Parts: sequence; C-alpha cells; structure tokens
Amino acid sequence: MGGEAIQQGDHDERELLDTYDVSAPMTAVEQFPNPMGKFADVGNFRDFWWFVMFAASSVTVITIGITKATDSSSSGDSSSSGSSILTTDDYSKYIQQATFACILASSLCMLHLALMQKYPIPLIRVSAILTIFLLIGFVILFIWLQNYFAAAIFGFCVIVNTIFTALLWNSDRVAFAALCMQLSAKSAVTYWGVTVNAFLWVVVQFAFFIGCFVMLAHNSESAPALFWFGVLVLYWGSEVFRNIVHVTTSGVVSEWFFRHMGPQTPTYSVGSDSPTLGALGRATTWSIGSICFGSLIVAIIRTIRAMCRAARRGNHIVVLLVDCLLGCISALMRYFNDYAYVQVAMFGKSYLTAASDTWKLVKDGTAWDALINDNLTDFVYFVFICFATAIVGCVTALLGHLSEWKHISWDWTGLLIGCLVAFLITSITMKVIYSGVLTIFIGFWQLKAAQVAWNPAPLGEIPVEELNGKLDAKYNAGV
Repeated sequence: MGGEAIQQGDHDERELLDTYDVSAPMTAVEQFPNPMGKFADVGNFRDFWWFVMFAASSVTVITIGITKATDSSSSGDSSSSGSSILTTDDYSKYIQQATFACILASSLCMLHLALMQKYPIPLIRVSAILTIFLLIGFVILFIWLQNYFAAAIFGFCVIVNTIFTALLWNSDRVAFAALCMQLSAKSAVTYWGVTVNAFLWVVVQFAFFIGCFVMLAHNSESAPALFWFGVLVLYWGSEVFRNIVHVTTSGVVSEWFFRHMGPQTPTYSVGSDSPTLGALGRATTWSIGSICFGSLIVAIIRTIRAMCRAARRGNHIVVLLVDCLLGCISALMRYFNDYAYVQVAMFGKSYLTAASDTWKLVKDGTAWDALINDNLTDFVYFVFICFATAIVGCVTALLGHLSEWKHISWDWTGLLIGCLVAFLITSITMKVIYSGVLTIFIGFWQLKAAQVAWNPAPLGEIPVEELNGKLDAKYNAGV
C-alpha cells in the first residue's frame, strides 16, 4: 500500500493495527506485538457480578436436587432393587462398539480437516449440492408419511438453497468462505488442544445437566416456580459452557491469525506456554462474567419459549406463532452472541462493548457478508455430520463387536451407539471449525477496517488473491 494513511477511528480494535506500516512485510515476531496484549492490561474481571449470579444460581439448583434425591432415596423401599437385565458380556460389547465408533469417527474428522485444507472450494460446492439432495430426501420422506406441512417446509428450503447455490457458485464469496474455512482447519490442526478442550467441557456440561435434571424431576409439580427457575439455570449453564468453548477457540485462532508467521516461528501466548491454556484461562477468568451475561439473555428467551410450549393446549395458531417467533429470536440472539464473543476473545471487551461493536457490522452491511459466509460453510458442517453419523452407525452395527467379526450381522444397538458417538464427535469438531471461521472473518474485517485505501468492496466480494496478498505482505506467511 506504499505510504497510504491508516484510518483512525473510534473502533477500539483499530488501535492495535493503527501503529503498523502495512507497506512492509513482517519479518520478525517483534514487529507484531501480541494481539491479545489488552488482556495483560485489564487487571480485573469483566462483568464479574454476572458470573457470581450464575455460580450462586447453579449451586442453589444442584444443592436442592441433591437434597431432594437424598430424601427420596432414604424414604423409598431399598429392598425393591431389581437385578440388571444387562450382563457383563453386554457391557463389554457396548464398550467395544463405542470404542470402535470413536476411532472411526475421529479418523473421519481428521480426513475431513485435511480435505478442508487441501480442497476447500470443491468441498463447499459438493456439500451444497449434497445438502439439496438431502433436503429433497426429507421432502419425499414426509410426503410418504403424509405430513404435508413438513414436506412443504423442506420443499421451500430446497428452493432457497438451490437459488442460493446457483447465485454464488462462481462468485468470490465462495472463495472467501473457502479461505476462512481453510485457515480455521489449519489452526485447529496446529493447535489441536482447542478440540480436546471442547470435549472436556462436554463432560462438565453433562455433569451439570444431571444435577439440574435431578432437581427438575422432584419439583415439576410440587413447586412450579422453583421448577422454572431450574429450567432457566439449565439453559443458562448450557449457553455458558458452549460459549466458554467458543471464546477459548476464538482466542487461540485469533492469536494464530494475527501471528501467522510460518512453521519456524515459536509459539507465543499470553501468560502460558500453550495458546489453548492461555485462551482458556482468559475465558474462565477475565471474560467469564461477559460470557455469563450474554448467555443469560439467550437462556431467558429459551425459558419463556419452554413456558409457552408447556402452557399451550392443542395446536392453537397464536401459540404456534409465538413459539416460532421466540425460536427465531433465540437463534438470532445466539448467532449475534457468537460474533460478539469473538471480540471478547480478541480484545477482552465487556459484553455490552462487544455487542455494540458487533452491531456496527449490521449497520455497515458487513453482517450480510458474515451471513453468506456462514451459510456457505454450514453446508460443509451439515453434510459431514450427516454422512459421518450414518457411516459410523452402519459400520458399527456390522463390525463394532470385535469378537463377532467372524459372524457379521446387523446390530441395532450398535447402530444407535455408533450414531450417537459419531454425532457427538463430529458436531464438537465442526463447532471448533465454526468458531474459527467466525474468528477469521472478524480478523479480515479488522484489517480491512484499519486500512482506508484497501478495496472498498464488501468483504466477501474481495478476490481471495488480494486477501492472500495482504496476508503475505503483512505477516510474511502464505495460506
């Protein structure tokens, strides 16, 4: 860009980039200070009291659940415990099937990540076509089941996806989405700890759910107010744990993006030798209050929707419309939060500040680029999860019990176990890629916003060659 001036604006994120001469290539780590440096200067928690409220609510609900369960078990008939219908051989068989499904699903994930890096554009196009065929299959299924309303909805989805795919087939938006996905997959492979972190939080979330469900089971009729409070905490915890994973992944990917120097460059992270541990530490300390704040908003909407569903009698059209409206609001709010939390991960902002800056994407039209970008990459996630789940389920049903390979036969239990394991593993892996794609998009948006003379076209319409050139010139690293 030569001696072009760098834009000075009211965006906090631009302060990081305004100090750099983008005309010269980056040749050393010292030329690009740590992009997470603002975390080192925070010194306090963001939105801390929202975390206190979440912790207190969670402890209250789980304590009530444990107390109720203890009282119930002590007053019950302990002599009525029946013998288990499962034998030791059954347990051994199920463990072998789950292990087999886990290995196969993990192998498919690694293969898919390699394809994302090697052939991102063909992968998006093929996935878009397969998505249309899958939707057509659902249309045929529901017509056969005589559920014409569902068939009409899926038919509408077929039309929309066909038009969307046809319009963008050869556009720069496909190439841009492919670039974001390629970089996200590369960062996920480079820092595989983010995927391990996602799986560990699933275990924590499962334990949290058990505590909440125990409380709900003992208060559904005796204490309605307490029951709905438990539902709110259940939804709140679900969003908090999901967003901790998202913020951790975004922190790692954003650091990798801004410091993408090549394999010879040593890894660097704030306060930790591991980028994943550093990002996780920030997500569970400085930013945990912001995560709880935004998660509560979605949890409240989901709780109100659950209350509407419980209160409705029959299929009253007004109640159905309200249910649909609340579902759309919840999905939009969660999607908005995903982008807000990328900025929380990047710069340690409070939730309201991050939400305000994310709203600027909507006002300047960048949100449409983000929506198109995410829809294109969603094709890849959706198709992979569907096909991987089906493949692993079927193979596990046939071959999952190792001792019975000599006598191959169909096992419905193996099908169920294989599908559940595959769906869990592929969904978590694709969630990590999804978080990375959002982070890469915001990273490009930061660079574009900081440079006045850069291409004024919408971000998704800038040729990938130009984006690659910016990365090559600014970070001395190719993609």
